[in-house]
Amino acid sequence: MRVLTCLVLLACSSPLFAQPPGPPPGGRGRPEQQGPPRNISGKRELIAQFDKNGDRRLDKEERTAARAFLKEEASNRRGGRGGRRGGRGGEPRTVEAGPPLSPADVKSYPKSDLYDASIIRTLFLEFDSDDWEAELTDFYRTDVSVPAKLTVDGKVYSEVGINFRGNSSFFTVSPGLKRSISLKLDAFDAKQRLHGYQTLNLLNAHADPSYLREFLFSTVAGHYLPAPKANFVKLVINGKCWGIYVNAQQYNRDFLNDWFGTRKGTRWKVPAGRRSGGALTVLDDKAGYRSSYQLKTSGAEKHYDDLAKLCQALADTPPDQVEEKLDSMLNLDRALWFLAADNVMIDGDGYISRGSDYAIYMDPKGRFHPIPHDSNETFRNAGGGGPGFRREVSGVEQPPLIGADDERVPLLSALVANPALRARYLHHVKTIATEWLDWEKLGKVVDAQRALLDPELENDVKMLTSYEDFQKSATESIGSGRRVTPALKEFATKRQEYLLSHESLAGPWPTINKVKLGTKPKPDTATPIRIEVDSSTPVGSAFVYFSTSRLGRYQRVAATRTSDGVFTGTIPPQPNGTRVRLYAEARTESGERVDFYPSNTEQGAMTFRVKGDKLPLTRARSSTPVVINEVMPTNDGTYADSDGKYDDWIELHNTSADAVSLTGLFLSDDTKNRNKWAFPSGTTIPGRGYLIVWASGDEGGSTLHASFKLSNKGETILLCDAQQNVIDMLKFKKSKKKQSLSRTSSGEIRMQTPTPGRANNRVRRF
Repeated sequence: MRVLTCLVLLACSSPLFAQPPGPPPGGRGRPEQQGPPRNISGKRELIAQFDKNGDRRLDKEERTAARAFLKEEASNRRGGRGGRRGGRGGEPRTVEAGPPLSPADVKSYPKSDLYDASIIRTLFLEFDSDDWEAELTDFYRTDVSVPAKLTVDGKVYSEVGINFRGNSSFFTVSPGLKRSISLKLDAFDAKQRLHGYQTLNLLNAHADPSYLREFLFSTVAGHYLPAPKANFVKLVINGKCWGIYVNAQQYNRDFLNDWFGTRKGTRWKVPAGRRSGGALTVLDDKAGYRSSYQLKTSGAEKHYDDLAKLCQALADTPPDQVEEKLDSMLNLDRALWFLAADNVMIDGDGYISRGSDYAIYMDPKGRFHPIPHDSNETFRNAGGGGPGFRREVSGVEQPPLIGADDERVPLLSALVANPALRARYLHHVKTIATEWLDWEKLGKVVDAQRALLDPELENDVKMLTSYEDFQKSATESIGSGRRVTPALKEFATKRQEYLLSHESLAGPWPTINKVKLGTKPKPDTATPIRIEVDSSTPVGSAFVYFSTSRLGRYQRVAATRTSDGVFTGTIPPQPNGTRVRLYAEARTESGERVDFYPSNTEQGAMTFRVKGDKLPLTRARSSTPVVINEVMPTNDGTYADSDGKYDDWIELHNTSADAVSLTGLFLSDDTKNRNKWAFPSGTTIPGRGYLIVWASGDEGGSTLHASFKLSNKGETILLCDAQQNVIDMLKFKKSKKKQSLSRTSSGEIRMQTPTPGRANNRVRRF
C-alpha cells in the first residue's frame, strides 16, 4: 500500500489568487495530525520544541524526550497500539545480521568521484547506540537527524546526520532489512562535505531485483538533460555489513551546481501519488499549489506565483504561439527530453503515467526546468495493474505520443500541439530508443555493473529480493501476472522494436552529417561567425541555435543553402573570450521530421571560444568615476550575503557625488575574457557610495552574484566597458583568512580588516 506524504500549507497571501489558503489537508481524506508543525519539506518540527540548550539540534537526552512524546502521541492516536513500524503483513522473514567489516578490510578511493560507476565505495556508520534503527524509525519524516560517525576512504567525519527516507521503500520494508537512508554531511557542520557533496541518498532498490533501474535511467537521461547521478556503495553500520545500496544524487544545491553552474534558483518536488495535482495543471488557489508542489528552497514562497503563471500559460497559449511565448518561461528543449525519457523508459511513477514524482527547478533567470526523480519504477511494462492512470496500454506498447491530447499532462499536450515542438519531441524519442535501447550498447552497461554487484549481492543478507532473482533479472522476467518485472534485455529489445516501427516515427528522416566552423582561422571579435551544416537529403531547411551563457536561452538563426546539402548560418560577432555553445537542426520540407547535431542538442552542444587581438592591460581614459576599492578572496565567516553564505566579494566605490549607472559594464578575473560577467540592467551606485558584488560563481539572476570566484593565491580583477576597455583593475598576489585586499589613496594594495560598505582602514576617502 502506498502511503502519501501529508503536506502542510504555508500561509501566504498573493495578488495572483483571490482566495486565501484553506486549512491544511490530510493524506487521503484524513485530518492533519496534531502536535508540532511541519517545515518547508513537510517534515514535523521537533527541534524547536525539545532543544533545551538552544544549539538547534537534539542531543541524546533531548532525543529521548522527543521519542517518548512521539510514542505517547502514537499510542493515543491508535488506541494504545503503538506507532507504525513498517513492514509487510504475512509471515515475517528471518532477519540475519550482516557479517562484520572494518575500514581496514576494504579498498579506499580517495581520488575517485563520489558517483564513479566503476567502483563500489564502502561507507562506515557508527551510532552511539545499538537502538539506532528504532530511533531512525521514530524520527522518520521529522526535522531530527540522528548523529553518527562516518568513515569513508580512510577519512573520519565525526558527525553526520542520518534519516530514513522514502515512501513505499520505507513502509513496506520490515525492521532489520534495508530501508533507504539519507546522510547529511552538513547536518551539524555546515562546511562538511564528502567528495564535494553535502547529502547522500542511499536507496534500497525497492521492487527492483536487478538493482539497476535507477542507475540505468540516470545514465541514459543524464546524456540528454540534467538528471540525478547514480552508482553503488556498500554500507556498514556499527561494524556489521548492510550490503549494497544505490547511491543516487540528492536534488539540492550541489545538483544545481553540477548541472547548471549555479547554486541559486528555486526548487520544488512533486511527491509520489496518483494524480497529486502536481502535473502543471491550473489549480484554484495558492493552497492547491502549496499542497501539490513541495518547496525545497527556503524563503522562495513568492515563486509559487511564477509556477502558477507557468501552469496558466501551458493552459492558455495557442499552439502556434507556444515557442514564442513559453520559451522565456520554460526550457522547451529540455522539457521535451524529460518527456521523451519518461516515455521511452516507461516511468510507471513519473509525469506521463501519474503526473507526479518528479522535480521542478526555476533558475535565477526565471526559467523552469523539469527534472527526473525517483526512477526505480522504470524499464517496466506499461499498465500492468500499477497505480498510474495510463491503463489503455500494457506491456512495452506505450505509443510515442500517448498523452498528447490529455489535458491532465499539459507539459506534454501543450508542447506537442505545436508542430515544430512535436517534431522535436519525436526526434528525441527516436534518438533515445535508437541510441540506448540497442542491447549491444545497453547490455554492455548492464554487464559491467552486474560484474561489480554480483560478488557483493551473493553475500548480501539484507537485500529485499533474492540473489537468484538478481542473477536472472537481466535475461529472465521475475514474478508473474500483474506483478511481473520484465527482464532488462527483453524490455529494451521489444521496446526499441515497437517504438522504431511505430507509425508516428516513420521516415524518411533528414540527417546532419557534420557541423563545422566556417570562419577561419578562428572566430574573432569583429567578424560574423559562419556555421556550416552538411546534411543528407531530404532537407528543406536548416537552423543554427547558439547561446553565450550556460543558463542563457538559445537563439535560432536560419541557415542559407549554399550548395547541395550544405547550409550556412551566421552568428553575430561576440566579445573576446566569449564561450559560444551551439547545435544545428535540419528539417524536411514539411517540417514533420527533424534531425539535430549533436543529437543531444543543448546537453551536448558544441562549444568554441572567441579570440580577438590581444588588448593592452592598461586603464583606458574613462569618464566612469567607479573604482574597485576592496576584494575579499577568503571570506571565512566575516561577511555574509542575503542567503547567509560567506562568498567571496568585490567592493566598488563611486568617487563622484552623483549616482552612476553600471549598466553596460562588466567584471572579470580573466584578462582574456574581460566581459565575463555583466552588471544587471538598472544597477546603480549612489554618489560617494559603495556596492558589493558577490564572487560566488553563480551565473545569472538579478542579484549581484558574479559568475566567477576569487583565488586566494592572487588574481587581477577588472572593471571593463562593452568594448573590453579597462576602466579600473586591482591586482593582488595572495590573501589570508579574515583579511581583505584594499586600495590605498596612492594605489598600493594592502591587507586589512575588511570594511565592506565603507572607507578602507588607514586609507583616505576619495
